[in-house]
Amino acid sequence: MTDKIIAALIAPLLLSPIASKANPPASEGSFYQIKMGAISMQAGNENDIVPALSIGKRFEMEDSAVEITTAWGEHYHRPGQKSTFFSLPRVIYLNFYEPSHQHSLFYGAGLSWSRTRIRNDFQDYDARFNGIHGEGVVGYELKRTSRFRSIAELNVSQPMLAYHREGKHPGPNVFLNVSLGFPLR
Repeated sequence: MTDKIIAALIAPLLLSPIASKANPPASEGSFYQIKMGAISMQAGNENDIVPALSIGKRFEMEDSAVEITTAWGEHYHRPGQKSTFFSLPRVIYLNFYEPSHQHSLFYGAGLSWSRTRIRNDFQDYDARFNGIHGEGVVGYELKRTSRFRSIAELNVSQPMLAYHREGKHPGPNVFLNVSLGFPLR
């Protein structure tokens, strides 16, 4: 099942059209980002939704970008129930659907070194996973040539290769966020 999800996320990157040189990209360069949102630690389980914060930098090229970020989310729901997610670094390759437009859908895939911990003593559930996560993202960016950018995105992070694992293998983390992009010049 996981390999089908990963294939579905990577296929658009391989099959995407290359932007025409006649239509220059809306943006090139780099900017910093602050992302705020929520992470569902177990997709579909509303009891494991935690607030999240992410910071990073995006390097844009003609019709694509590379994003390097970190993300963190943690919440003590009640004694005996805790959820934690941390990633550093998270590297994602992004492709813009309409690179020459001011507003564009984007999608991408990548990898991260992440830590997921979900503990629920009431349901006898304990999962710890440190290692490589596969990342898939889809989002929408507004005002691509503006100094300040507004971005909304949905990121799915699937634990894949464990450096250290205890308990059950956790399912995907789903991170829904909005972000502000800005230069530091």
